Amino acid sequence: MPDYWLSLGSNLGNRERQLTQAIGQLSAVGTVLKRSSLYETKPVGGAAKGDFLNMVCQLRTALQPFRLLRKLKTMETELGRVRTTHWGNRKIDVDIIDWSGKELNTNILTIPHPFMEQRAFVLIPLAQCCPAFTNRRGETVLELTQRLPDINDVRLYEAEQEARVKQ
Repeated sequence: MPDYWLSLGSNLGNRERQLTQAIGQLSAVGTVLKRSSLYETKPVGGAAKGDFLNMVCQLRTALQPFRLLRKLKTMETELGRVRTTHWGNRKIDVDIIDWSGKELNTNILTIPHPFMEQRAFVLIPLAQCCPAFTNRRGETVLELTQRLPDINDVRLYEAEQEARVKQ
C-alpha cells in the first residue's frame, strides 16, 4: 500500500477545527501514520489575507494518486472550500506533496508537488512529522529547509506551544 505525504492548510473560520476535521476524513480513506503540529504562517502568493494554519501528515491508503486526489477535492468541498482565486483564502486546502510511488507529471497532478521544496510552510512541518523523509534526489527534508529564506516566517501555533509547556 502506498504512503502519501499531504500538506493541509486553512486561513478562514475556525482553522484548527477544519484541520482536525480534515484529518478525521482522511482516516476514512486510509491510516494517518504521522502528523505534524500546527504551524502558523503568512499567506504566500499575495491573494490570501490572514494567517494560515498548516500541517503535514503521512497517509497510507490503497488509493492510487488520481483516486486520492478526487477524494481530497470532494473532502475540501464538503468542508466548505469554495474555489474563487488562485492562492486565495480557503477554509481548507489539502495537497499531495509526495508519495512512495513513481513521479507523476500530468496537467491534473504532479507528484512530487512542484513547489514543495520552496515552501517553508510545507517543509518545516514535514521535518517535524517525518524527519527521515528524503526527496527524489536523496536530500533530506532537513537539508531542504536549510536552503529556505523564509524559515522564520513559520512558527509553531500558539495553542501547540501552550500544550507542550503543560506536558
